[in-house]
Amino acid sequence: MELSMTGGENANINRMMGNTGAFTLSFPLEWKDSYIIHAGGEYDLSKMFTFRLGYTYGTNPVPETTVFPVFPAIVENHVMAGGTLNLSPKFAVNFAYEMALNKEQVASNPSTIASEYNSSTSSLQTMLFHLSLTWKY
Repeated sequence: MELSMTGGENANINRMMGNTGAFTLSFPLEWKDSYIIHAGGEYDLSKMFTFRLGYTYGTNPVPETTVFPVFPAIVENHVMAGGTLNLSPKFAVNFAYEMALNKEQVASNPSTIASEYNSSTSSLQTMLFHLSLTWKY
């Protein structure tokens, strides 16, 4: 990944970066292909309520040599649950919960990105809540 910045007007940052507001940084991410498997189901408990459950597994694309906290794309397992509440034939409330289970990865020593990341540990987990309304007209 290559980042190019131009037009930086903050004199302190330009001095710190050793430039005049324009620079290019190269991050050798070297990510691998990732394979993802999804499984899920839906069950109508009644005409009023539908329940959903799901699971996703994805292989980690980030090698130990280039893992660093800015891009912690290392999560492998997700679980999801949700449903729909039909309040009328035209109006429904949809909701879902998604959780990416915690995954840790230790950077190699030496790190390809920078020596500050040598043998560091990156971890990531998330919890997301979704809420939406459906209006059929």
